[in-house]
Amino acid sequence: MKSLKSILTGILFGASAIAGRAQAGEVQIPRPYVQTSFVSAFVSPAGTLVNENCRQDWASITTKGLTLGVWQGKFEGEEGFAERDYCASYTFPIAKDLTGNVGFMYWDYPNQRFGDYDSVEKVGLDYSGKVGASLHYAHLNENSVTSDGGRLCLKLSKPFKLTNEKAQAQVTLTPSVAGAWIDNWYGRSGVSHVTPGVSLGVSRNNFSINGFFNSQQSLNKDIENLNWGGVSFGYQF
Repeated sequence: MKSLKSILTGILFGASAIAGRAQAGEVQIPRPYVQTSFVSAFVSPAGTLVNENCRQDWASITTKGLTLGVWQGKFEGEEGFAERDYCASYTFPIAKDLTGNVGFMYWDYPNQRFGDYDSVEKVGLDYSGKVGASLHYAHLNENSVTSDGGRLCLKLSKPFKLTNEKAQAQVTLTPSVAGAWIDNWYGRSGVSHVTPGVSLGVSRNNFSINGFFNSQQSLNKDIENLNWGGVSFGYQF
């Protein structure tokens, strides 16, 4: 929690500095977003997992398509954080309801559970029409203990609003299905998994809460089947 507070303090200080220098209407002031999730397992988009309870924190600022963020994960009963990711991405419009994005992530492993570090470049497409769709590719860079690898992840989702626009709180039910193909991703290759899931989100003003459940179905001998879920709490400043 102390690490998360330090992250948030830095983000808020930076946003305040920009606000102090900006004249009205000249600069879009970044609005920090923070989120904490409690999940029953640590599961990557590639399908690799650690089946242990985990707390995951995310803090970010976004301005003019550029997002800077820090993500971290801590396993229940374990000393220190297993992973802390430093992320930068840029999102840009392509067509109606279609955006592209590029980014870089540096994955640090503070308590050394997963090693020393890894780094990843990513590129993706996101569609927000009647059915949402995302197609993201990530390239894992080689270092002294990790070989080059890649993962291609596809996700389809359909949100259903359960409340009208005048309701004080907005409630949304979103079924989804995700899958991945991996190429030497930490030594694993091939079609990875298909994972149907469902989430129920409630938002009011700047606060949101989201409960979710996923059922990962392995299509690869190196990937496990797993039913997992969690709940997240978010706040947009």
